[in-house]
Formats: sequence, structure tokens, C-alpha cells
Amino acid sequence: MNTEILKAPPINYLPENIREAANHVSDSARNACQTMTATVEDTVARSKEYARQNPVPVILGALAFGAALGYMIMMTRREEPTFRERFAGDPVNTAREAIYAALAPVARRIHDEFDSARDGAGAALDKLHSFHPSRAADSWSGQLRRVGSNLKFW
Repeated sequence: MNTEILKAPPINYLPENIREAANHVSDSARNACQTMTATVEDTVARSKEYARQNPVPVILGALAFGAALGYMIMMTRREEPTFRERFAGDPVNTAREAIYAALAPVARRIHDEFDSARDGAGAALDKLHSFHPSRAADSWSGQLRRVGSNLKFW
């Protein structure tokens, strides 16, 4: 059983303990960074010295690494199509693209006509909102009078 829990300091010392713990963590992180910085600097210095003393193996190694990396990239991008892709997928994709190319002008025209109809409906609604009932009776009566005068019964 862990007896350190039973020996915990009272609550009134808690902020001081937290401050000490934070300082300890900060010091540990600072020491780790300094150690890592020293290690990296040492590695860089050794690498520079090795490259100065052995330039040909370094250049050949870099070329070999670059060639291997380029070959791996090339092989991952260039995949042979499967039987299904070659004889089923490609013709279907080609037909789909041809249909889309043929229908694209029709779709554009339908879209434009829809926009025109929407704008016309909006204008009609605007007129309907500005429509006054008193003028409606006058206009209806005037129109009926004109229609009646134009009707001729033989």
C-alpha cells in the first residue's frame, strides 16, 4: 500500500507544491532540450567532418538514395490497369464522358431558362405585392367593358 498518499501535505500548502512541481517540470524540459541540442550539434559536426574526409562515398550514397527514392515513387504511380479497368471501366468512363459532353449544353440551357423563369416569377410577385384592391376593381371593370364592347353577336 502506498503510504505517501497518507502523508500528503495539508490543503493550505497546495499552491506551493504546485509551484515546485511546475518548476521541476520546467527544469526537466530545459535539461532535455539542452541535451538534445548538444546531441544534434555533435551529430552535425561529425557529419560535416565525415563529408569533408570522404566526399566520394557521401556523393555516391546521396545519388543511390535519390535514385532509389525516385524509383519507388515512379513504381507507386505507374500501375498496370486491371482486366476490369481496361475492358469494362475505361469504355464506361469514355461513354459517360461523351454523354456528359453532349448533355452539357442542354443542362446549361435548362439552367439559364430556370434562372429566367425564377426572375420572372420574382417580378410577378413584386407586382402582386404592389397590387391595390381599389385599382383592381377599376381595372377589372375596365377590362370587362372593353371585352363586352368588342363582342358582337350577329
